[in-house]
Amino acid sequence: MTWLVLAAWAGASAVACAALVPLARRLAFGWGAVDVPDERHQHRRTTARLGGLAVFAAFAVVVALLGLSGRLAGGAGQPNLPLFLVAAALVVAVGAVDDVRRLRPQVKLAVEVVAALVVVYGGDCRITGISSPGGLLDLGWLGGPFTVLWIVVVTNAVNLIDGIDGLAAGTSVLALASVAVIARGFDFATVAMLATVLAGACAGFLVHNFHPATIFLGDSGSLFIGFSIGVLSSYARAKGTTGAITFATLLLVALPLGDTVTAIGRRYFKGLAAHSLRSHLAGLSRIFEPDNNHLHHRLLRAGLGQRGATYALYVIQAIACAYAIYLLVR
Repeated sequence: MTWLVLAAWAGASAVACAALVPLARRLAFGWGAVDVPDERHQHRRTTARLGGLAVFAAFAVVVALLGLSGRLAGGAGQPNLPLFLVAAALVVAVGAVDDVRRLRPQVKLAVEVVAALVVVYGGDCRITGISSPGGLLDLGWLGGPFTVLWIVVVTNAVNLIDGIDGLAAGTSVLALASVAVIARGFDFATVAMLATVLAGACAGFLVHNFHPATIFLGDSGSLFIGFSIGVLSSYARAKGTTGAITFATLLLVALPLGDTVTAIGRRYFKGLAAHSLRSHLAGLSRIFEPDNNHLHHRLLRAGLGQRGATYALYVIQAIACAYAIYLLVR
């Protein structure tokens, strides 16, 4: 599969997504799935959510065409495509419901876990070890639960950085393009194609989502994209570490993962009384409470503006992804 072929399918996905966004916007306003400006949100006008429906629809249509053309290989070492699409649709659905009527975070988390269980225990998505300078740590039976955890963490990490125009979609383009480069280098042809098609859809969405955005991904989009990156990045492996996650794999999601870990620590330790069990339980509950102290919020308060903050974070993610590619395919 040549880069020209991958680029052509990415372009088709981008065009399809850009064309579908106006329909998603009309649906959002019709269903009341809109963001109204307040102290937590950076936009100044009521803006549609549900952009994820356009991203998912474009992705699904192009993947269906690829399947009909025989360009998606199955078998060992490749994702089980039907199960992946079913699980992804489940994540899109719960995100769309949340975009229309807010759900409790625990409900969304439960659905994400179910979706991850589907691809891990029903398909061939499995992290079997952790590669480190000291050698390969074989996870054994813990490989399944660890992979579920990885997918769920990455899913929510992408969701958490979706706070300013173009950030989540643009960051995802970089991550997915890097996954495609790595997967192609190690003959994961289906993974490379899926990552390329989704990167194209995200790029097409950016036409409408870059500042000033006319539509947001919403949870339907950020959860779907994060879930897909979680699944596909598990195939980004170095030579000699078949099935193992590496430091380079972490770099592919450096920005969203780093921001998420920081947010969890910040919320958990806020007002924590170390010797009080009740305080620790309250800290766990605070993890699900949104705040305005993410990295992009801090850059905005520093005076960069939405575009400036987005560009700065793109650079961070691009450097991390470039180094991941260097480590894995050199």
